[in-house]
Amino acid sequence: MGSVGVSALMVGTALLVVFALATTSIDHQLASSLDQIEESSESLPNVRINTIENIEIAIVGVQINTPGSDLGCPCEIYASLDNGVTVAHLFGATFSLNAGQVDSVTEILNHGSYLYSDLASLTLHTNATDTSGGAVFPTFNLVTKTVVYATVENIGITTITPEESWVLFDGSNPVQMSSLIAFGDGPENHLSVNASTDFSMFYPGDVFVLQHIMDSDLVADKYEQVSIFVDGIQTAMAVP
Repeated sequence: MGSVGVSALMVGTALLVVFALATTSIDHQLASSLDQIEESSESLPNVRINTIENIEIAIVGVQINTPGSDLGCPCEIYASLDNGVTVAHLFGATFSLNAGQVDSVTEILNHGSYLYSDLASLTLHTNATDTSGGAVFPTFNLVTKTVVYATVENIGITTITPEESWVLFDGSNPVQMSSLIAFGDGPENHLSVNASTDFSMFYPGDVFVLQHIMDSDLVADKYEQVSIFVDGIQTAMAVP
């Protein structure tokens, strides 16, 4: 073989070595990139808003006007539009007794909704019993506002920290998610009052409820969208 042939063979061999090294490097970089993409995608939070309800003109507070006397349980409060004859719009609350008198309103079981009602005739009553034959029944004052609540599910594989997540209403007024969390029976009874127990983490598969009481009970002031930001990832849903 001549010198030209030997030189060509050496150049060809060198090129094959360079190509093999380059291919190995590219394969390694591609595999590394794919691993990083897979790791990144697995670590992203993924929440879904399952339902949103806007409860317009709901009873969110009950104030004791007169505590009554000689009362016995059941210690329940209901709303009526005909001076206590019939129950109206699902509202319910409970109270505690001390020496036969109403001591405090302990829990709102259901906010109810009175959008199409004449609020001038809306009153609160109790089905407490008369323990002496001469009981004086209590009277209550009510506070109405608009309530927005949503059921949210962690459908990802990462754990969510409510203190580091935010809820926005119509794209503004961010509120820390942990301050809106409610538990108990959840949306089936239009939310109990916010739980006092500190739920610090939401694990994959958990379903939780967000409750937000607006500052206004005017229908014109209702929100149009609720957004949730978890680690920079946004989930949004229109308010019906």
